[in-house]
Amino acid sequence: MGILSELPVGMAAGGAGAEELGRLAARLQDALVRRMATLHRRERGPPPAPWAWLVLGSAGRREQPLPTDQDHALVVAGDPADAWYASLAERVEGGLRQAGLPPCPGGMTAQRWRARIGDWCDLVGGALEDPEPAAILLAAALADGRRVAGPLDPAPLRLALSRAPAHPRFLREIFRASLAFFPPSTMRLRLGGTLELGREALAPLVFLARGYGLAAGTAATGTCDRLRAAEAAGLLGGKLAFASAEAFRFLAALRLRTALEAEAPTGRVALRALSAEDRRGLLSALAAARRLRAQAALRFGVE
Repeated sequence: MGILSELPVGMAAGGAGAEELGRLAARLQDALVRRMATLHRRERGPPPAPWAWLVLGSAGRREQPLPTDQDHALVVAGDPADAWYASLAERVEGGLRQAGLPPCPGGMTAQRWRARIGDWCDLVGGALEDPEPAAILLAAALADGRRVAGPLDPAPLRLALSRAPAHPRFLREIFRASLAFFPPSTMRLRLGGTLELGREALAPLVFLARGYGLAAGTAATGTCDRLRAAEAAGLLGGKLAFASAEAFRFLAALRLRTALEAEAPTGRVALRALSAEDRRGLLSALAAARRLRAQAALRFGVE
């Protein structure tokens, strides 16, 4: 376990909540990335052109679980194949690994995800016009992006993503991909067994909220902030937006608590081992996720 895990784990043991720990973990990772970028510039000299380091995934949303991994991309104004950028990506990825964050299993790291800002914008524009599965994955990942280092302003990329509300087919396909993650039925929960809190409980809420955030045209990356933006845009009723946000908070807290209690956290929880109060909370949270899912399918015409 590295420093990026040790401090959050210690704070969690002291009673800090999931939201607080997500923000703390993001600040720690951001600070480490900035420090490594500063050292890289001192050793290698100035970059050939401006650049920006984007954190993606749960780090971009400031919702990192315990344990977690690293997801990031590099946006540049120059040649992305330049050795300066390549060595920066290698250095930061290696430093984060030493600090306790393994690279994303799907390879979503700056050593692979490195491109000119114009090319990133063209890729997003292509996804809006022709939302094929690979393009949807790219746009969804970039929607979670936050700049944490580098002088390049990624505003053109945010602008490209903000055009999503004008592309109903893109939104329909974003939600179709989100609906591939669905919460278990009440019957399955009552029968017992195990539940993968990340994939089966939190992912449906996180991905649906991302879709609603894109539909609302908001730059917000946090799940609850996106739900509020969707409510403000008239895409979600107040009761469902509130229930979905509360469901996310409950599930994130439950995942944190079970991770702390396990010797080797896997993200899975034995349903019969939960207290009666937790089972009631879980039933309520997953019911809210199912309502959000049904509402999204109806509103955006996903069969």
